[in-house]
Amino acid sequence: MADVFVSYAREDYRKVVPFVAILEAQGWSVWWDKEISPGLSFSKVIEKELAQVSCVVVFWSRHAVSSDWVHAEASEGMERNILVPILLEDVKLPLVFRQKQSANFFGWPRNADQEQIQQVLSAISEAIDKPAPVAAPASRSQRSSYVILLLALFVVAGLTFYSYYPTSTPATVAESRPGNTITYLTVHQFQNMENDVAQEVADYLTLLNDVQVVSESAGNSGRPTRGYSLQAIQTGRKLLVSLFDNAEQRTQLEFAVDIDQTPLNAAARMIADRIAETLGKPLGFRQEVVTNELYLEYLEAREVLRLPRTEANVSRAIELFSDVAGQAPRFGEAQGGLCHAYIASYRIKGGPSDFENAEKHCFRAIRLSDNNPLIEAATAELYRTSGQLAEASQHFENALRISPYLTEALRGLALVRIKENNFDEGVSLFRRAQQYEPGNWRNYYKLAEEYFRTGRYAEAVTEWNIAKAFVEDKSLVTSDLGAAYFMLGDFENAVENWEVSLTLKPGFAAMSNLGSAYYFRGDYQRALEIYKQAIEINQSDYRMWMNAGEAALHSGVDPASYYRQSVLLGEQQLQINPDDAEIVSAMAQSHAALGDSARALQLINQSLLLGSGNVYVLYDVAVAYSRLGNLEAMNATLKQMKNNGYSAVLIEKDANFKQ
Repeated sequence: MADVFVSYAREDYRKVVPFVAILEAQGWSVWWDKEISPGLSFSKVIEKELAQVSCVVVFWSRHAVSSDWVHAEASEGMERNILVPILLEDVKLPLVFRQKQSANFFGWPRNADQEQIQQVLSAISEAIDKPAPVAAPASRSQRSSYVILLLALFVVAGLTFYSYYPTSTPATVAESRPGNTITYLTVHQFQNMENDVAQEVADYLTLLNDVQVVSESAGNSGRPTRGYSLQAIQTGRKLLVSLFDNAEQRTQLEFAVDIDQTPLNAAARMIADRIAETLGKPLGFRQEVVTNELYLEYLEAREVLRLPRTEANVSRAIELFSDVAGQAPRFGEAQGGLCHAYIASYRIKGGPSDFENAEKHCFRAIRLSDNNPLIEAATAELYRTSGQLAEASQHFENALRISPYLTEALRGLALVRIKENNFDEGVSLFRRAQQYEPGNWRNYYKLAEEYFRTGRYAEAVTEWNIAKAFVEDKSLVTSDLGAAYFMLGDFENAVENWEVSLTLKPGFAAMSNLGSAYYFRGDYQRALEIYKQAIEINQSDYRMWMNAGEAALHSGVDPASYYRQSVLLGEQQLQINPDDAEIVSAMAQSHAALGDSARALQLINQSLLLGSGNVYVLYDVAVAYSRLGNLEAMNATLKQMKNNGYSAVLIEKDANFKQ
């Protein structure tokens, strides 16, 4: 028996998919027949499901309005008073359904209104009368020493994102942890204020334990129906701030801030402190006061770091953060921003100096601003990048102890758990992040990456499709969708998505994927040309040099120089993180191609110990065995790859495995 029955017209299938994922992320079971064709009779199976569900969600559109099928299902929900209607378009509903107010999802999912999502989730929860389960936050453990080994992380170009500061805020979800009372707060944009600090105030308040915040500045809109509303308006030199209780329809708190006499970052923190104290949940970390000029430069650096992670954007963020930190060396947030920016730079360029700089600024930040969950999360990410999972786990847990709804910490901890071979717990943490922020594309995107890495390509397609519905720049997601379809052997969808990605934003990842497409088509010379173009964009990616070596080998060009450069770059990164299975397996493949069989066998064994379930690792190992002439081991590895979801069609088309 399902919790929710979803009724829709077949033509609206693509719009329904993202919302079903949101419902499932809440912990609710969903029944929806994806195979129903218009005109079929009302079957006994559907009748049985409708009779047992606790809630019926209907998506109204011009197609649904003319569907007898949808009418019948919606009528059942209306009759039992468990109907939750959603308008996908501005259509005139049949008279019987107009008495029930519908949520406005015009433009969904491209335009995702958090307030409307919240209202629908609340209505469904009320109908089901069973809030979605949420695990208790992890407790803080003893802080370890700050000694970090020079270790590292290989990241597939264009695939890794990490948001140091919250870019959107959690949607209202039901909470079932005993003894905890959630406070809901909407932060509106401040009126008449030239340098509006409403988002910064919202960021502070998001860090409070058991407070869920909706920020109008982050793109959310709509009239709040529960909890509190924070508003402010500038009149002359004063900023008049008010906290309104939506339930009791009265002003809970009013005060004024002299913005001529108070620096902007101090004003933002002052407002957040007053609100937090009124809610009975005071903020617990220190902050250095800086001039307005420096604070605005710091905010600009934050915004630049939220842009696509190109080398130019990351370099600009480092420049801005460095200027602020140089003039205000005790401003911990700027040090934390530098830590995060240098991690991003390291992931793009792979340079050990970037990692060392990230380490230096992260530890400065945590000394200056102890008990700050954002800095705890940045420190955890540093440890995760270096492969020190226990320390990363500890700092992510510290961040979640302070701020249980900090989804970047949930995502980071999920990745740690998956790296520790606890995939189910990692998925559970991702689902919590999706539950708190159903409109945040990163919560689906990062889970899709992990599904992809473990050969679960169909699940990766599902998560990436949801992410694509919410993200503005779709070039990255369409590129990755192409890769997932490619691994499924669905070359038509793969090429379609890659062509879209190239049209939207030509770049390193798109060139890499296009090169792979030509490689598997057997056009190795064209693949080599494209891989060389990708190398011109990013000369530090060891795997691209290795790919070029593969294409050169099969096109009759001497591949040695490509493999040697791949080994040089890969071995440098192994000095930073010797336990990264994907780097180790790639080096095994390159050493085997160069004829260094002893080193290749050593690396094969090491990579299998570190990541035997990772299809990237298994692929490299199979190619290495092929180079070494060990066909029996190659075939055994190919069999394991197939068991882990790797496409038999790709194996058949791969020149490396021709016998």
